[in-house]
Amino acid sequence: MSAPHNHLRNIILDENLLSLKHRIRLSERNISIVESYVLGSSYRQLSEQYNVTCSRIRNIVSSYVSHCRLYQHRAGKYSKIPTD
Repeated sequence: MSAPHNHLRNIILDENLLSLKHRIRLSERNISIVESYVLGSSYRQLSEQYNVTCSRIRNIVSSYVSHCRLYQHRAGKYSKIPTD
């Protein structure tokens, strides 16, 4: 079983959410944080690198997942509109 702090990493990988990074409105810095996290950096390593708290890193990653899922939901909703 994976550690709780890997939960968001697993979601991003399992749902291939990095493929949406150019469709989600997020700063380049935050995209870099998410990418580094997915590649194995810990919240602590990233918090030291970017001089923010671990909670802020977790918030950035969690927000990315939420934005991706919202994008997918909206894209799916609009793709089901019938065309005559």
